[in-house]
Amino acid sequence: MEKNKEALKLMSALDLTYEEALEMLEFDKGNVENEEANKIEEKVKSDTEKKPKKKGDSLAKVKTQKAKKKEDLVKENLMKKINEMMELEKTSFTNSQEMTASKITFTATDGNFYSISLTKHKTKPDGYSEK
Repeated sequence: MEKNKEALKLMSALDLTYEEALEMLEFDKGNVENEEANKIEEKVKSDTEKKPKKKGDSLAKVKTQKAKKKEDLVKENLMKKINEMMELEKTSFTNSQEMTASKITFTATDGNFYSISLTKHKTKPDGYSEK
């Protein structure tokens, strides 16, 4: 009874004969093999295996890249001179350490920790006056 209802639905929806609707129901349940359908399934399977994997968004790499820091010889030379000065003047500073390329931390004679950071500005900082 259930099979007849399903067949009638297929007949009206797809404009099939009763036999075609029954054959389609059996095929959907896996009870009937169809050579044409098997060929199509094999072709689809082989096509998906042959296709290369789709590459990601072309901008994804650029979005996640970190910018390379530009070399600044003037800044590097200034940091070297500050380091040299601190190594020579052991009476005021002890245990100076270069934390980053532009930051030095040290212990002063009073036992407190201090840091010196060297910053390059693109424009004249507020409050700076040229004499």
